[in-house]
Amino acid sequence: REYKTDNGPIDLFAFSLNRGHLIEVKRRKATVTDGTQLNKYHEAIKAETSLTDLCCYLAAPAIGKNAQRYLDEKGYKFIEVTWDEEP
Repeated sequence: REYKTDNGPIDLFAFSLNRGHLIEVKRRKATVTDGTQLNKYHEAIKAETSLTDLCCYLAAPAIGKNAQRYLDEKGYKFIEVTWDEEP
């Protein structure tokens, strides 16, 4: 479900056991800006909750090289997604 923070709403915030999963979804190629947005959400959740085990994901059809490097540095994951064409 969407979760509101002071930095804006997280697209998906899910739980499995004691682990939180933050997922930012983009309909276009992911950029470094999208990675920094995900990082802001990560920092907000750490500040607003007692969760210490958080996994962060950026889901998009593709990702730029600099954005992938940023995610790697932060320990975040990229998920490639495809979208059905609208009728």
